[in-house]
Amino acid sequence: MRIQDWVNKTLNFRYPTIIIGDDPDGEVWQKFEVGIPAYTVDYFMAVFFPWLDWELHEYIGAENYYNEVAEHVLEIKLSEVGRSILALEDFYNSDLPPFHPDDHDFVLWSDQDSHDEM
Repeated sequence: MRIQDWVNKTLNFRYPTIIIGDDPDGEVWQKFEVGIPAYTVDYFMAVFFPWLDWELHEYIGAENYYNEVAEHVLEIKLSEVGRSILALEDFYNSDLPPFHPDDHDFVLWSDQDSHDEM
């Protein structure tokens, strides 16, 4: 993932771009038109991509872009939260067996019965 850091702007972290593969200059898979004022890339990632773990692969300073835009190149992968979300999605999309309880499977207690048991 590449994230632009507009160093002289309040809305500084912008345009996260996901590239699939090992080449950080490879073909763009997805570019997001979002931005946020943030002090660190940690905060940006926590707000927009809380389901990802990441490591800084490379920092490209603003001097390469007329002192306006730095770039964070991150290596990303699904976090435990991300994997849990996918597992839940699989579970809820699965074909669960039908549930048709018989009338005798339900137990109804009156208020008095539940107080007597305590």
